[in-house]
Amino acid sequence: MSNDAYCRVYNKEALKMLVAGNELENRVQQGIKKKELDAKRSRMSSQSGLNRNSLVASESEKKMREQQRADVRYERFKVAQENREKKERVEKAKRVEESAKRKEAKFKYWQGRVNDPVERKEVENVINWLDRHDAKQRKKIEKLHEAWDTAIYSKIKNYINDKLDKRDHIAYKETVRREYQNYVDITNKKGAVFRDIYVESEYDPFVISRQTIKFKTKKFEDPIKRLLDKRKEELGQIKGGWLIKQDKEGGRETLDVELWQTGKIENTPHGLAAKFGEPPKPKTDIEKKLSQSRVVIDHFNVLMGKEGQAALDAELGPGKRPIPGRGGSTLQLG
Repeated sequence: MSNDAYCRVYNKEALKMLVAGNELENRVQQGIKKKELDAKRSRMSSQSGLNRNSLVASESEKKMREQQRADVRYERFKVAQENREKKERVEKAKRVEESAKRKEAKFKYWQGRVNDPVERKEVENVINWLDRHDAKQRKKIEKLHEAWDTAIYSKIKNYINDKLDKRDHIAYKETVRREYQNYVDITNKKGAVFRDIYVESEYDPFVISRQTIKFKTKKFEDPIKRLLDKRKEELGQIKGGWLIKQDKEGGRETLDVELWQTGKIENTPHGLAAKFGEPPKPKTDIEKKLSQSRVVIDHFNVLMGKEGQAALDAELGPGKRPIPGRGGSTLQLG
């Protein structure tokens, strides 16, 4: 019968490192013993200076053993480092391979969806819809720009061009130079010039301003502001409007002073907003009687068929069928 024994190893790298370390340590121990034996023989052969030579030998042997232990530790670390790097390389290669497989699977999945005729048709429908929507919006913006150019920009541009064509440019430049020189002269003479306090006979700072081309745009209907203008017109048409009609001076819309009194303020959005959070007033007997209903509303149990028809007849009563010659007045023509 065989006496061989077996064991299962789960970490082969650790076992190799352990065996290599033991073999290395055995070789080092054998070398130490051999050197100790040689040193002993040399000590026995030498008789002179025994004490001094033995002391020196013991110190040298101690340093040698320390150096040998350091070499053993370095060799173990080197072997462990190599095993660790090898393991990391294997794991890294495995991770790279798995990542490549995932990318390939993802690519095949989306490629299958792209090649699917049903999904391709849906994508084409979406793209067509987006293209039509973009074309519609672009056309809308182009028409709005054309309307603005015709109603606003062209009128202002033509007015300014007409004024510039009729203006004498040489005389205008002379006026500008003269007014600049007047400004320099008056500042040298008086030291300062004020726009709100001035003597027109000495210096008029608004000569150039009066000759500036100005265009009034109050009567313009801007197509871009069409919705805002329509809203203002609607608010201005409200009878006794809760907002001030067409604020010509500009500014924000405010509540008309005439609507501040009790009896009117409650019917405005301001008055309704002030009622939020307040308990409702108790109803009178007449209000309860007028608001009372006998109709049973049940959205889950609806009467159908003959039963429903009977309930409907009992609630509304039978209809009236018109019969010629009965009831009412008759109208004869001819």
